[in-house]
Amino acid sequence: MIVNQALHWIQDHKRRHIAGSEFTLNSLLEIGAALHLSRKENALTQEQLADLANISERTVRAIETGTGNPSIGAVLSVASVLGLKIVVQK
Repeated sequence: MIVNQALHWIQDHKRRHIAGSEFTLNSLLEIGAALHLSRKENALTQEQLADLANISERTVRAIETGTGNPSIGAVLSVASVLGLKIVVQK
């Protein structure tokens, strides 16, 4: 349920902003939901994304659902495959 709420928030936010604009995600769940949405928009399965990112399908699932403890390297690899950039700001 929480994952669906995060997905709806991201979809609504994207509708209100032009493509390519930056927006802030404040939780691991929101980052995972954004990566899930991007994977779907790119017509990739979790298995295909895992192969492209050189990680396990289980890790992709953990990232997308905000569960488990995937490494930051795995998250960055998934983002890179999807053409996304994760920025940390102060």
